[in-house]
Amino acid sequence: MFTNSSSFFQELSPNTSISSAGEDDNPTSHRPTLVTDICDQNVAGVEKFIKDGIDVDCAEHGSLPLCVASKVGNLAIVDMLIKAGARVDKMDDNMNMPLNLAAKYGHTKIVERILKENPSEDVINNIDADNHTPLVSAATNLDIAILKQLLHVGAKVNYPHDPDDKRTYYNPTWRFPLSAVIRRIDPVRRDMFSFEYEMDMHCVVDCVTELIKAGADLSDKSYLVKAVENPEVVRVLLDSGCNTEKIMDAIFEAMQHPEAAPHLIKAESNRWNESTPTIRMKLYFSTWEDILKHEPTYGRTNNSSLFIPKIMAMKCHHK
Repeated sequence: MFTNSSSFFQELSPNTSISSAGEDDNPTSHRPTLVTDICDQNVAGVEKFIKDGIDVDCAEHGSLPLCVASKVGNLAIVDMLIKAGARVDKMDDNMNMPLNLAAKYGHTKIVERILKENPSEDVINNIDADNHTPLVSAATNLDIAILKQLLHVGAKVNYPHDPDDKRTYYNPTWRFPLSAVIRRIDPVRRDMFSFEYEMDMHCVVDCVTELIKAGADLSDKSYLVKAVENPEVVRVLLDSGCNTEKIMDAIFEAMQHPEAAPHLIKAESNRWNESTPTIRMKLYFSTWEDILKHEPTYGRTNNSSLFIPKIMAMKCHHK
């Protein structure tokens, strides 16, 4: 994220020549422009440009003034530009609209200010060059405040599959904010950023709950498997009718996360109309023994050697 004019020019597109800004090779040595003053958060400079009658929707190096202000995060400048006639529905060279950038960089007040302009559905659900809508960006950041704001104005939580849109093939996540949230339950992040990870996991539960309330599609077979490290998310998904087709995979995975396993076992036993999971667990036990007979190295290569004692302990617990 750039916070001054120097870093702004460093983020220019590779196809943009810095020398094209003027004769001098150092673009920051030139007279200030509206965009450079926005990057430097020079409120007085921006105000002067507006009073002089500058076109507030004129792009500079592919960047629109309102988009830049939304990315930098200066509410006063955003407010000035909008009052001067800057349009919230204009798109820069990276397919960003101001709302995309405000949501991506977590500027809650700027999101609120843009939404006061009653933007169209196309603005609220605009897909940027990263294949993210503002809601997907908020979901990816686990930004519950912005996520709620966008849901309140009707941001889409699901998108129909479009066979002509190649983005759905390369990156299906952009269509489903719920998928973006669940992907944050990542054991690699837990090991690297333990405190931050624990804080994030509370946000994950809140985001999942809000998206489900808004009608998020729960048909993805992999949600339970991806969520096993967060037992509260597992419970919310199951209580909301999440697809349980791969629940066996989730139970196997949950053996390393025993807090989530009881929710999964209960759901599976209900699916098979068992009053208790005990009978079903015996079947899992024998199935796992068969796997180990045919693949004796499976338990070692997949860190599953603790599966049998854990499953027996849970079977006793649920009698």
